[in-house]
Amino acid sequence: MPQMAPSLWSLMLILLAVSLFFLMCYLYFLLNKMNQQLISTKTDTQVYDWKW
Repeated sequence: MPQMAPSLWSLMLILLAVSLFFLMCYLYFLLNKMNQQLISTKTDTQVYDWKW
């Protein structure tokens, strides 16, 4: 492994963590949209009644 400054390593780690966080958020919203399309109207009304 090439020698690098510690600040550069921390910067790379922070960038990696941020990119992973955004990827997780993107996948979460994508799965939510897919689930909303798959869910039938019957279960939708059940969830709506439960919220109220």
